[in-house]
Amino acid sequence: MALRRGSRPERPERPERSARWLAWFAAAPGLAALVGVGATLATVHQAGKQLTLAEEGQYTTRFNEATKNLGAEKRDVAIGGIYAFDRIMHDSEKDQPGVIAVLTAYARENSAVPMTGTFTRLSGRIPELRPDISAVVSILAARPQGKDGRAQVDLTYTDLHNLRLVAYRVDETQNQLTKGGAKPELLHLGPVNLNQADLRFARIVRVDLDKSFLGSANLTCLFFTDTTLLGSNLEGAKLDLVNWLEVKLGDKADLSGARLRGATLEDVDLSHADLRNTELCDTTFKNVNFTGADLRGAKLKGARFVNSTGTPPANSLSCQDWPLPAPITPDGTVVDTQPFTEQSRHAHCKYPVDMQ
Repeated sequence: MALRRGSRPERPERPERSARWLAWFAAAPGLAALVGVGATLATVHQAGKQLTLAEEGQYTTRFNEATKNLGAEKRDVAIGGIYAFDRIMHDSEKDQPGVIAVLTAYARENSAVPMTGTFTRLSGRIPELRPDISAVVSILAARPQGKDGRAQVDLTYTDLHNLRLVAYRVDETQNQLTKGGAKPELLHLGPVNLNQADLRFARIVRVDLDKSFLGSANLTCLFFTDTTLLGSNLEGAKLDLVNWLEVKLGDKADLSGARLRGATLEDVDLSHADLRNTELCDTTFKNVNFTGADLRGAKLKGARFVNSTGTPPANSLSCQDWPLPAPITPDGTVVDTQPFTEQSRHAHCKYPVDMQ
């Protein structure tokens, strides 16, 4: 074929190039779809971020409103704020440490034990615990577990006398046990710092107080049932006239220097416990394990041991200022505390006279 000057010969199109173009044309719809998916994902991600920010803003608003209610002069408004914090704590894990800090500060400020370390004298019928303080403790005991972060349930120097913290009502329990029903779950207040707290006449049933500090707390006439204190410290606590049933203290419990005068402990494991210099005068121990317990310097005058193992040898060391003054009932009858009896113990705990 003759070629003109300056012209190039036509080359036949390569089959592989044609195939490549065909492949690109075939893939074009898919690529467009991928681009669309990417754009959609980016939009969803941005919407998710905006939603998260909106939710966080909502929690901040709810937190601030609850704080305002907590500071209200009217008690019912403050209680409303307390329960608003409860809802926030269950809805937002991030806010739980802040809620704990606010509620415990409220309890310490509004129901304080004097920093002098002396407890208010109680006489006659025991006054009820303030409902707002009771609500704070109940909410803290029902908080979601494992969400506290570095927050501490700090109830040091807090007046919690006559507290009722019960996972179920006793009458309901009897019905459940009779019918063979399962026991309800524990409430979880621990770990909690109750240093110098006032828990006189409190009733605590099926509560987890593990790894708590109760040093120098006043637990006079405390009713403890089916409660755990594993790894807790009760050094120097006042436990006069307490009634402990199926309380779990764990190995090497520290009760050194504590007062348990006139108490009743049943089905309690005190094996390897530190009981040095404790006052155990007139205390009754039923089915208690003392194996390996350190009782050096313990005062045991009048102590009774029933079906207990590893019981210490009797000694006549008496407790200081014991027994307590005879309580007086509303009709003016003096309950005789000599000799000390279970009846007089209950009378003491119901109608105390100048009991510290």
